[in-house]
Amino acid sequence: MKYLFVIFVLLGAFVSPLSKQARAVTIDELTQAIATAPAERLHSYYVYRSRAYLAMGDEGNGLADLGASLRVRPTEEAYLLRGEYFHKTNRLDAAINDYTAALRVNNDCVKAYRLRSAAYYDNKDYVQAIIDASSVKLYDDDDPFALSMIEKCYVQTSPRERIVIESDVASVMRTRQALLNSGGGGTRSRSRPSPSGNKVAEASTKKKKCGPRRKT
Repeated sequence: MKYLFVIFVLLGAFVSPLSKQARAVTIDELTQAIATAPAERLHSYYVYRSRAYLAMGDEGNGLADLGASLRVRPTEEAYLLRGEYFHKTNRLDAAINDYTAALRVNNDCVKAYRLRSAAYYDNKDYVQAIIDASSVKLYDDDDPFALSMIEKCYVQTSPRERIVIESDVASVMRTRQALLNSGGGGTRSRSRPSPSGNKVAEASTKKKKCGPRRKT
């Protein structure tokens, strides 16, 4: 019942404008939930409260909660949320770092490739923007974002630069395609023990939420 209440409070915080007094109550309830949360859910509650803080414009507490969530358990959700906030506030290098960290957690996260491609584009790094957009195309060859991003990047370059870019991108994408075809996905920051059956199911569910299944 307590979980349902927290979800209801969060939905209310984003669906309709709240007074400062009502928002303070929301934070109080989330703080209480964090204090009593089971260990396996604690990282999620920090993310919930960070969303409320950031919606209120409280950057300090919002980012602090995301940091706390990541210390409890590094998740793509927290990295992506913080990356999107950094991107929105024009801290592009920090955003790219967080999107990259999300991909280390789940290298099949299409959303992270999309977001990082957009951040690279805004940072005028058109080669990397094309590479990430091309990575999205590995999962869906007709993805509208990927097609648009690649076209936008080439518009920003000279014909001579395009020849070099196309060669660099082709080399990287051949490697990534080979990894995807082999089931390797991509590199991870560290080796991990073989998960149990329940954890495999949980990981599979998370990847479906992040983006479409890759093509083989």
